[in-house]
Amino acid sequence: DLEVVAGGGTFACRLNDGLDSVSLEFPLGTTSGMTTLGRDGDEPALQAELKLAAGKTYRVEFSFIDRRASLAVDGRAIPPALDLPAEHLEHRKAVAQPVQFGVHGASVVLTNFKLFRDVHLRGDGTHGGNSPFQLAANDYFLCGDNSNNSHDSREWSIPGVPEASFLGKPFLIHQPLRLGRVTVAGQERQYQAIDWTRLRWVR
Repeated sequence: DLEVVAGGGTFACRLNDGLDSVSLEFPLGTTSGMTTLGRDGDEPALQAELKLAAGKTYRVEFSFIDRRASLAVDGRAIPPALDLPAEHLEHRKAVAQPVQFGVHGASVVLTNFKLFRDVHLRGDGTHGGNSPFQLAANDYFLCGDNSNNSHDSREWSIPGVPEASFLGKPFLIHQPLRLGRVTVAGQERQYQAIDWTRLRWVR
């Protein structure tokens, strides 16, 4: 939650995934300009006529997940999202500073700050450690989408799944989900809902 207390200036936030950094900048108060979002060193992909007024508090959600950077303010997505190429991922480093903030020319207060990290497949289970496992020809090592509790090839006694065992064909992608909010009896609750903007057919 970002409260613009007084003054005119800018507020900035940077997220880093170990390979690239993306930055968000809001004009505050009477300052002219556009809200921008982009990869550091590139022209901003998002330039929106959105200015945060002094004396108000805004809920800001800024994400950089699966190489996609996106912004929502007060529950409303601000398009377009920025999709970075899934290239050179082998050069990605450990993230020492996942988030940075900056403010210039204004007084702001940040509250209820929460930082979530992307979910990566963990090396758990009998076949999930550092020891290599040799798959047979036309076998697949299956990994569930929830690394923490998926019962998959990392746990199965025979981790390799023959290609002939696959039935049907995937035709629709509905992940990742988006976070929704609803207020019940004065209490705000969160739930996961389909992000219709990312629903797509598999060709």
